[in-house]
Amino acid sequence: MSIFTRIIFIITIIALFVGCAFVVIVYAAGYKIDIQNRNISKTALISVDVDPSDSQVFLNGNLIGTGSQTIRNVDAGDYVLEVKKPNYRTFTKNIDAQEGQAIIILGAQLFMEQPLEQALTKDFNQEDLANLSDNENLTSLNDELRFKGELITRLSQPISGMSWFPNKNYIAFTSAGRLKLIATDGTNLIDILDKDSTSPVIFTKSGKSVIYENQGKILEAKIR
Repeated sequence: MSIFTRIIFIITIIALFVGCAFVVIVYAAGYKIDIQNRNISKTALISVDVDPSDSQVFLNGNLIGTGSQTIRNVDAGDYVLEVKKPNYRTFTKNIDAQEGQAIIILGAQLFMEQPLEQALTKDFNQEDLANLSDNENLTSLNDELRFKGELITRLSQPISGMSWFPNKNYIAFTSAGRLKLIATDGTNLIDILDKDSTSPVIFTKSGKSVIYENQGKILEAKIR
């Protein structure tokens, strides 16, 4: 190999290395390279924390992976994020991704389609439900649920018995004889189980179970 050929070879290797390093740096910085249109655009990032950990994450119907995910280099636009697991209710989030935006979703908990009634570990009464539940800054007026005066949701039936879910990403309440949960942004309204009382509920085991009153009895059910 001649000296000239060696020089060309070394220059080519250096150019390839620099080019690859540039692509990696641009990608890591949240940019997307469109070679065909000769364009570099800023992208968005979507991070979702899921529970249970073996739930599957979908973006616009495409499987991203199992468990919590960080989705990088997302083009600006509208997306539907779904978290799914058999025998659990699907978590859905509509996302309007903007250039350079980091979207963090922490409250993607899934709840069982069929909660399992369990034996109470201790005696509870209506007074315990009122004293041990957490409903700070939650109010209801007829069919409206509010947090610090801001509207969370409006239903066609009266709302009562509000309680915070442990991570405060959800609010539990009673309406039309059912215990329901709703995310604090007003999305993901979930119908949990029968509950005819207006009393609040107590979440136990980090929100995996709920203690509630129905038909004059204090019951406990596994919901996650």
